[in-house]
Amino acid sequence: MARTPYQIKTDHKQNRLYLTLHGTVSKSDMAHLYTDVRFTVADLDPGFSVITDLRACKTGALTALEPLTKLMGFLIENKVREVIRIVDEGQVISKQAKNLESQSQSYSVIYVYSEEEAKQQLTLLKDRENLRFRLLDHPVCYAIGQIQGQGVLVDISVGGCAVNRADSIPTQDSVVRLTINFQENGELLSVLDCEGLVIRSDRNEFAIAFQNLDEPTKTALWTRLVAETRCEIKVGRS
Repeated sequence: MARTPYQIKTDHKQNRLYLTLHGTVSKSDMAHLYTDVRFTVADLDPGFSVITDLRACKTGALTALEPLTKLMGFLIENKVREVIRIVDEGQVISKQAKNLESQSQSYSVIYVYSEEEAKQQLTLLKDRENLRFRLLDHPVCYAIGQIQGQGVLVDISVGGCAVNRADSIPTQDSVVRLTINFQENGELLSVLDCEGLVIRSDRNEFAIAFQNLDEPTKTALWTRLVAETRCEIKVGRS
């Protein structure tokens, strides 16, 4: 029987899933990986983290994108908290992964170059409770006192967001009023209007923590963000 081009292991104490891919990954391989991950994640708690090691993976077939996106959706719906990929910068699979990420609405991924660095990142982010989502060129309006501005979301979670390409950058620890509009879609949240505390600010970008979001609003925002990730992925040829 042919050896599968992946290994899966879990660290229940750290609530962590490890995936290692090697060789060339086909659509069939990715479909089997998706099935195996579904059974494995059942033993982890919501808020688990995933470390995927791609350093020994040569390339992934474009036909593997369908089961890959199903896998990504499964991780989201099962409340993954952080996703980290270990890569070699020059390899084809690294470029493929980053190209896919740049063209799709999904969770934010952290790229590192060693398992040690991946674990260090998770230690640094241990207090972060919520998965961050990337929405493509999604506009955000904000107010700093009487000053109105617009920017683009870098990422967003039910706990806060990061904004770049902003008209003006608020200072750290200031309070801003945010309005984020979504396309009308049935009973899904269409407008998020809330205050946020600026927790990071530099020349090009600022990050805020949402203030006083009640649980129904957090749930509605989570449901909306999950729905946004189900948008069609446009696969480039580069």
